[in-house]
Amino acid sequence: MALPNLILTHEMEDALHTFPRMDPHTHVDAAHAGARGRDDILLDHMAVSDLYAAGCPTGERVPDNRDAAEALPYESGSRLNQRTIGHLAEIVARYPGLRFQCFLASRHANQSLCTLARELPNLSLAGYWWHNFFPGAIRQVIEERLDMLPVNRQIGFFSDAYCVEWSYAKKKLVGNMMAEVLAAKIEIGQYSVVDAVSVARSIFYDSSVELRGMTPRESLTLKGVQT
Repeated sequence: MALPNLILTHEMEDALHTFPRMDPHTHVDAAHAGARGRDDILLDHMAVSDLYAAGCPTGERVPDNRDAAEALPYESGSRLNQRTIGHLAEIVARYPGLRFQCFLASRHANQSLCTLARELPNLSLAGYWWHNFFPGAIRQVIEERLDMLPVNRQIGFFSDAYCVEWSYAKKKLVGNMMAEVLAAKIEIGQYSVVDAVSVARSIFYDSSVELRGMTPRESLTLKGVQT
């Protein structure tokens, strides 16, 4: 990376500290800093109940991990076939009154899901999940989504973490990758510095507030953030 880009990258890294980054999916309990699997189960049950309330037939389900991650002897692999993406698009389109949000563990499907999120106003994309959580994949997904989607249809971070240390490390990695992408876009003239900071704040903070109804604690007052 050329020296001007390094300077811009550091400038962007500093700018990311001027607002909080929301974490819309974590297993960390604020009181105990431990896993809270029961809450995840309840949230999943609530999502399915919302589908039923909207008129979803009992037998219809959003494709689950069996369609998105191929089972292997000890874990799973990253796989998302086109049939699953098509099934998802049909369900999202059928229930326009419900909001859907995708976590993606397969980078090759990012372009397909971006096109769906452009056409389906109740679909948004969030973060970089599981097999996607590596610098190269994160950088590619960030760049593609910034080119293809408005900022209010994407959330730039979630940790899926089970402890605060894990959450912090993931936040740091995503921030570094975001700073690199923004610096590159400034260097080619796609963004100004002001534009880049505004975009980062939108997908790290504003979109979580708008799409997920998250709000910071009243005690959290940082530069540029009103609570």
